[in-house]
Amino acid sequence: MVKIQDASTSSGPAMDDPDATSLEAAMQVPITVMLGPMGPLLRRLHALMAPRQSLALALLSADDIRLLNDGLKDLCISLKNMSEDEEASFTNRWWMKIARELCYDAEDHLDEVVRASAHLDFSELLARVKDAKERRERFKWFPLKVIEPADTDSGEVGVSRLTSQMSPELPAPMCVDVDTGIARSTVGAVELPNKLLELLALDDDNKTGLKVIPINGCAGVGKTTAARGMYHRHGGKFQCRAFVIVSRNPDMRRFLTSMLSQVKAPLLIGFPDVPDLIDAIRKHLQGKRYFIVIDDLWTASVWNIISRAFPRGDYCSRIITTTQLDDVALACCSYDSDHIYKMAPLNDHQSRNLFFGRVFGSEDACPTDIKEDSYKIIRKCGCLPLAIVSIASLLASESNIAREKWKHIQDSLSSTSEGMKDLVSLMYNSLPPRLRTCLLYLNMYQQGYVIKKDVLVKQWVAEGFLNAVEGRDTEEIAEGYFDELVSKGMVQAVDTSTNGEVLSCTVHQIVLDFIRHKSMEENFVITVDYFQSTVALPDKVRRLSVQFGGVKSAYIPESIVTSQVRSLIFWGFVECVPSITDYGLLRVLILHIWADEDNESFDLSGMGELFLLKYLEIECNITVKLPDKDKIQWLQHLETLQVDASLSEVPSDIVNMKRLLHIRLRSEYILPSVAAHMTSLRTLGYFDIGSHSEENVLHLGRLTNLQDLQLTWSTVGPAEKLAKNVQLLTRSSKTDTGTPSRVPSGMLT
Repeated sequence: MVKIQDASTSSGPAMDDPDATSLEAAMQVPITVMLGPMGPLLRRLHALMAPRQSLALALLSADDIRLLNDGLKDLCISLKNMSEDEEASFTNRWWMKIARELCYDAEDHLDEVVRASAHLDFSELLARVKDAKERRERFKWFPLKVIEPADTDSGEVGVSRLTSQMSPELPAPMCVDVDTGIARSTVGAVELPNKLLELLALDDDNKTGLKVIPINGCAGVGKTTAARGMYHRHGGKFQCRAFVIVSRNPDMRRFLTSMLSQVKAPLLIGFPDVPDLIDAIRKHLQGKRYFIVIDDLWTASVWNIISRAFPRGDYCSRIITTTQLDDVALACCSYDSDHIYKMAPLNDHQSRNLFFGRVFGSEDACPTDIKEDSYKIIRKCGCLPLAIVSIASLLASESNIAREKWKHIQDSLSSTSEGMKDLVSLMYNSLPPRLRTCLLYLNMYQQGYVIKKDVLVKQWVAEGFLNAVEGRDTEEIAEGYFDELVSKGMVQAVDTSTNGEVLSCTVHQIVLDFIRHKSMEENFVITVDYFQSTVALPDKVRRLSVQFGGVKSAYIPESIVTSQVRSLIFWGFVECVPSITDYGLLRVLILHIWADEDNESFDLSGMGELFLLKYLEIECNITVKLPDKDKIQWLQHLETLQVDASLSEVPSDIVNMKRLLHIRLRSEYILPSVAAHMTSLRTLGYFDIGSHSEENVLHLGRLTNLQDLQLTWSTVGPAEKLAKNVQLLTRSSKTDTGTPSRVPSGMLT
């Protein structure tokens, strides 16, 4: 392989050159949805021009690489000076698309040189660069705007116009009291609807049978917020509880498996299908008092399947469903309309309390000159809590209150049924490029999927969506991005820690519909499922989300060029998994695979060819075969290895993977004596603290960079051993000199 020096170690452009500052700024931009890999590519080309890169230039052709460098530099600097806000013209966006695809293809060619250690023909790329420059001169296209000053907190050089003056303190995520219209922080208490509490009759001993209460209302009215509030407030009073999201095209096996796990039923052995999972849930709930929330139901037929899992005993169990459809709500409560909680939009007084409380603290604190525009904005939100909180979150981030900004916002909102779409578009366009990019990446996930923060930030880092800033590493910055998206209302908080930190999120259907459209438009993330396999798709797909669910005969359209896919998420049966070795330039690979009794193992031994892979996550119900010890070390860029499956073996050469920071395997595959040599590790899971010897526990003390140690106690053993190992774990967090080191956070499951 050709060793190409990282751009960070090469000398930068001379600062006395008038164009050098623009080039330096462009080189610092991470991968974004608008400009693609412009910044990383310019850094690589600049590094290749260094004299000591003679071997690389020989393989690439010195003349070709210089021509490519000069041509792309000229195009990219022009693009770097172009505004990325909502007013960008069609011509500007068309030009961005041409240059973005050029940058992607050029970087792919460079990667192929490294992969194949051979000379490649760059003539086609050079011809495209020449053609692009000639078009620009012919159409006299030049950017008329420049982007705002640097976003110093993120290390980036451009933010959108509306958010160039971000408040340094992000507001806390909000929930809405749907009775009073008062917004409250998720950290504090949330007042629950009195009528819903009456219907549930949680404390009425005379209401002993199973009761199903549907929450019915339009999108954005607050159904999920109310249901989640009930779940968190009262779910702990029941023996079993679960909060599950259905979505429009549900994968019933995944849905029921999630419910089975949440009610803490025994895991099924073998290859359970939907009827087996329903029987297992029903048997576990029999004779118990349970509280279940089923969010986002779209058809009565799906409810008819799910409802078979719920025994009807005299134990005062409760089920809440949420749906936009009246007929589905009626089906859930056996057509007794008295049991339906109909959620209506807020009234004017509640809407004003919510809006002004979020932006100013109270209506009295609102400046007089923007009060009338505020009333118009509230009316255009249709009194929907989701719309009001979202637009208020946008306005609350403005440190400078200018009437023209508020007038612009209220003029941008429609009073028609398209109002929510207009609002999401406005919110998206107000985001800086870094947050737009991270938001669109959520299109990789299925509707209703609960996305964990710690997992998502590692994927953003692996994708190259952010640069390190002095004094902060990229994961810390990515966590800040996640928190910003939550605070702006673009994603919805699901789980929070005791100190109020949001640990997971989901994407509202309205937002997901928008980002799917936007991702397709920008060719950023392409989604393929068994309903849409015939839809026209771009041939060059950079990020691919395959959502086949329980269908056994689905396939990826042949028109997609798999060799250029950088990220792949797959949900489906093992028979439908594409050949992973065809995806030679993958950075992120996530496989959620289900197999039946016809399969015994899933062979990933050829994965060692994915030399750029940084993030690997596998969830599977059969044995997975990883590359052997001679090939696993080829994955020298791998940073995250997370496998929830049985493994044929853990290759011993894993200790030589110096960039590996995060490992999560089942406890039986964690060997502390081996892991102790991986001193760069930040995450180690899962460690069975009840089964390991004292020596193995003490081995963990060598992991001086460990920040997250995930513990489990799955074996039956004496409590004394557990207590002793916990004491040893505390001792092992000290250095050899006896000085306490950073004690890792533990999670006992």
